[in-house]
Amino acid sequence: MRPVVAGFLLFLCAQAASADDVDLAVLKSTQHAGNCSCLVHVGTDRKKAILLTEYQGPGAWVNLTGDDAKLTLTRDETPAKLETGSRITRTYEGAGSTITARYRVSAVCKANTECEGYRIGGTVTAARGDQKSREYKVSGVCGCQ
Repeated sequence: MRPVVAGFLLFLCAQAASADDVDLAVLKSTQHAGNCSCLVHVGTDRKKAILLTEYQGPGAWVNLTGDDAKLTLTRDETPAKLETGSRITRTYEGAGSTITARYRVSAVCKANTECEGYRIGGTVTAARGDQKSREYKVSGVCGCQ
């Protein structure tokens, strides 16, 4: 087979594989959850929020198809007391998708201050049906404004 034809076939296979990935787009709004929420963004770019969750509630929002969709918490593994290094795993379902967020707490507000919340870092994995899941490295903040 000629190198050009082989290269083109590899390109088509790569495009077909990437079309099956579940992609989270930047949220259109970060106001769904009110004053207390967790805002999670890709890497450290706060302009690229891909997941918004209620601070201590069951709701979450993602943008999977060009519009923000509400998800519901189906599994929550959060320690009773959060401190630096604590691990949190939350799974949300809705809009035909499953979103699993795995965080490690990187900072917690000091006691007896007006601050109420914590910083997180970790991964968010998006899966939909038979499509290949996609993992995002994320950071964020949870608290009340």
